Amino acid sequence: MNYSVEQLLELRPKTENDTFQRFLLDNFSIEDKGLNGLAMKEQEVGKILGTQNNLTLEQLEKVHECGYVKLDKKTYTPIPTEQATHFELRLRHTESIVCVDVDGILENGDCCLTEIWGVPNMKETFLEFSYTLSRKKQLPHFYFKVVGLDTKTLSNTYVDCFKDFKGDLLVNHCWEKIKDNHVYNYDDCGLLYIQYDDLKKMLKTDVLEQEEKKEDNKKSVEEGNAIVEHFEHHLEELGKTIQNDTIENDNAILNNWSVEVQLYCVLTIYLTYGVLRPSELINCLITDCDGDNTTNYILM
Repeated sequence: MNYSVEQLLELRPKTENDTFQRFLLDNFSIEDKGLNGLAMKEQEVGKILGTQNNLTLEQLEKVHECGYVKLDKKTYTPIPTEQATHFELRLRHTESIVCVDVDGILENGDCCLTEIWGVPNMKETFLEFSYTLSRKKQLPHFYFKVVGLDTKTLSNTYVDCFKDFKGDLLVNHCWEKIKDNHVYNYDDCGLLYIQYDDLKKMLKTDVLEQEEKKEDNKKSVEEGNAIVEHFEHHLEELGKTIQNDTIENDNAILNNWSVEVQLYCVLTIYLTYGVLRPSELINCLITDCDGDNTTNYILM
């Protein structure tokens, strides 16, 4: 299960100028371990399996070495590499690489690539930066390194945080398709750098100020553990309620998608996976079984 980046990329058709391979080798390769990321599979349009974006670097290495890693609530087993259609790249485990995920322009939301370059400050800031095109809208994912910002201390994602266009600042992870992907503006110089003070001018709010406010509002470890324990107990009680109803009333609570079932699913997701982006949350599947006779298993 210890696949090199080169072996992973053998699974996809090559292009004449394979900048995507060089981009991964230069920026998302764990020395002697494999890809700084995970293989994922698009089961159907919009349904992608295999995400686990909260793994530490040590846990990620364990996945590549052993083919699985034990987490608090489950054992994570990655998608078989021969089935991979996408990569989940871990930005947080890099040298301050971030991704700007452009989603549209302010006036009408959706747009084409040429319209993006007409956005104020877009050409001046991003014209020479490396980028891929998103799998759905064919809009840029700009990649670059930030100077003067410790990305490892930041939140996962800053949603719709730019003044002049619709877009997210991705700090923890990003998704890229494998087949026929291309990194534009990528040459021997690699990813370009930007000073955080220059990037900050384009943001609605200074992300460092946001983190300082969050730090002020943080609870102690003891308070946090108490909250988690409270909701874990509540989850256990909900599970018993649903199980008893399943036995006595022929799945009435499940079939009616009751508030208890909804809350059970939400708590299971957040206690197992943490905070998810909407695009990841929408890909959750509730299956009959996880392979080990666990009913109503929530699959990411």
